[in-house]
Order: sequence, then structure tokens, then C-alpha cells
Amino acid sequence: MAKNCYKRIVSKNNEVFLDTFPNYSCNTCIGYGNKDCEKHECPLEGISRWRGLRTTASGSVSICANYGKNKGFLVDFDSITGSLKTLCTTKDEILKYREEDSIKRIRRVLHNIRTINAHSLMEMRGIVPESFFKQHMKEAISLASNYIISHSSRSAHGILEIAKDLYSIKTEFSVYDKLIKGDAALIKRPFNIRDVLMTVVYPFFGDFTNKKVLVEIQPYHESIKLDFETIQIAFYHIIENTAKYVKPNTRVRVSFPVDNDMQQVIFEMVSIHIGKDEVNRIFEEGYSGKQAVKNAQHGEGIGLYRSRRLVEMNKGTLIVEAGEDIEVYKKIEYSENRFVFCIPR
Repeated sequence: MAKNCYKRIVSKNNEVFLDTFPNYSCNTCIGYGNKDCEKHECPLEGISRWRGLRTTASGSVSICANYGKNKGFLVDFDSITGSLKTLCTTKDEILKYREEDSIKRIRRVLHNIRTINAHSLMEMRGIVPESFFKQHMKEAISLASNYIISHSSRSAHGILEIAKDLYSIKTEFSVYDKLIKGDAALIKRPFNIRDVLMTVVYPFFGDFTNKKVLVEIQPYHESIKLDFETIQIAFYHIIENTAKYVKPNTRVRVSFPVDNDMQQVIFEMVSIHIGKDEVNRIFEEGYSGKQAVKNAQHGEGIGLYRSRRLVEMNKGTLIVEAGEDIEVYKKIEYSENRFVFCIPR
């Protein structure tokens, strides 16, 4: 039999384009047919159906359908047979794209983890000098303890940075797993959405403190059903972007209004300016804002993309309301921006 094969079964509730039919009986039944077009009694549905088998230079086509007359069946059969080469080429391209896209994502995850790990090791050397590890165990512990106490501020900063790095590594693994599995990976339970947010904010306190940015998070005590991990990761990328792009010596305000059946989480800040033409583009994978690129502050352009994807998995939305008035600070353009999460209650 020719290499390429297109098998299709058509019924009232089922249409499949696969290498094999959805039921073993279909493969057995179609094997009995050796004519271009013939009627047979379907062993699964107990009705009369049309089936046919053709072998061409491009490959083979098997089809089974419940058309009332053979005319419609033959038109469909002719169309598929004539397009077999194109169909197989398209299928191969899709499979190749999926494979390349998967490899690309895996490489990016590994690259990010290596970078984060290198940063953690650097912070660890700031907390405990590497020379201490060359001492006898008892001496190393004593030396490290005294050093941490005498450099308490630097040690506390390093511990917060390492905590953030560990969270980043967890995020890299989790987001890859969640986006691959899709809705099947969601486990929705009642959580106080403010508590979910706070687990993300704490590791970034050092970043906000360095910029002299005050983070005001409104009290909130109600719970809603959500998938903890996906929402947590979505918040993580927003907080990461906020810490990176917020204007120094300003405030970030977070509130939790309710709009009908939607729970909102609104982040308000003075952050890097977002042009009108970028309001939707900043959520595209791989896109970095013009101001971020201009001032060499851009990353890989995946944070906001991930946040929106994960919120949408929870049947919610994430938008940005970009300010138009611009204020310049150290040659960087800033505006009053609002990032709005909406999640079903």
C-alpha cells in the first residue's frame, strides 16, 4: 500500500481526520471493501452506509459515510482523493511545527532555569562567602553564623532574592506543565484571592524597597473558586513586570472590586508607557514594549502572554488600561497604567 494514508469516517455526530479510525471495528470493516463505492451494513450503527477505498500515486484514501445517495459520497471522495498530497503535506507541517514549538519551549525553560540558578548561587555567596565551605564543618558553621549576624541586612536581602529565584524555578516548571495539559490540569477550590496574591508579593519586597515603591494591597476576606497554581503564576508575572517597570518613588495599589459575577483584581501604578498600538500586543508571546526595548529593559516577552493564557484557562480575562499622559524620569517615559484581572466567582 502507498505510504500516505487518509482515513475518514463521517456520521451524524462524528467526523475524524486520523491515521486510524476511532474504532477497531471500522478498520476491520473498511478492510473488506475493495470497491470505489459500495453500500454495506454498518456493524456499529446497524444502518446502511457508503464506503470506498482508492489507491493513487499520492497514497491511499479510505472513507465511510452515511450519505443518502452515492452522488454526494463520490463528490466528497473525489475531493479528498484529489487533495491527498496537499492534506498529507499540511499534516506533516503541523506535526513538525508542534515538535519544533515544543523543543523551543523546553529550551527556553532550561535557559531560564540556568539563569535563575546562576543568580541564586551569586546571592548565596553574598550570604555566606565560598571560602567558609573549605573550613572544617564546625568552623564553617561558626564562621557562617557570625558572618550572617554581622551582615544581617545583606543576608536578609540575599534570602529574599533566593526565595524569589526558587519561586521563579517553580513557576517555569508549573507554567510549562499547565499550558501543555490545558483545562485538564485545573483543580478549582475556594481561596481568598488576596492570600493567593500575597504568596507572590512577599519575595519581591526587596525589589520594591530598592526602588522606594510602596505597595498598598486592600484588605479582602471573601473566597472564590479558582485553580490556585495558575492564578498564582499569572499574578507572579504581573508582579515581576510591575517590580521591573514601575517608576521609582511611587505607589502600587491593588484592589478587589466585584462586578456582577466577576471578581476583579486591579493593579494601579505609574509604570513604563504603553502606546495605544501596544495595548493588545504586549500580551503576544515574544513581544516587548517599545519603551522597554528603547531603554534595554526588555526580557523575552513571555510574562504577560503567560498571565493572560492562564487567566483565560480559568474563564477569566486580563486587560491593560494604558494611560495617555506621559511623564519622563531619567529619560524613561512613564504613564498611569491599570492591569485588570476578571475571574468568575
